[in-house]
Amino acid sequence: MGQSVFVENRPGANGNIGSDAVAKAAPDGYTLLLAADGTMAINPALYANLPFKPEQDFIPISRIAMVPLVIVASPTLKVNTLQELVGRSKTGAENFDFSSAGVGSAGI
Repeated sequence: MGQSVFVENRPGANGNIGSDAVAKAAPDGYTLLLAADGTMAINPALYANLPFKPEQDFIPISRIAMVPLVIVASPTLKVNTLQELVGRSKTGAENFDFSSAGVGSAGI
């Protein structure tokens, strides 16, 4: 890039806070956003009033990583497929606990 780079982390709201700051920054070519796909593709469906429009306020430059998400279960549950897990949960015979990437994240 031929010049110093300053990184300013603006976390929160699954990327919405930082994305909003970049969307409102001067369009001088010196501001870049590193965002997860959830921020650009999923958040418009999760948040009713996004302060930015991903498809209008940003131009994709490059994909830098692919991060797969998986569903896993304890071996004691004795299910081997997602279909078995869903079927077992629908019986209502037992309670299921789960964890996710976090409240407000697109990875749930």
